[in-house]
Amino acid sequence: ATRLLSQILIASEVESLAREVDDLMVSIARQTGTSDAARVAVMASLHLADKLRDSSRKYSSLKQHVDERTSRLSSILASAEQ
Repeated sequence: ATRLLSQILIASEVESLAREVDDLMVSIARQTGTSDAARVAVMASLHLADKLRDSSRKYSSLKQHVDERTSRLSSILASAEQ
């Protein structure tokens, strides 16, 4: 039962992602006025790659900030224990 539920959730997630990609491609096709599916797919891929890179940079920055705070708090705790 757990495996079936897991497969259903995965299928649902894939369907959701497919809808998002389709919506993006439709939007790009409308905005650019092109009906060339390959060109629209490339533009959508570039858009998604840019979003991924931006998210990755934000994650790295946030992780660095958290690591710095954690290090400072660890030092404070170590000093307080002595």
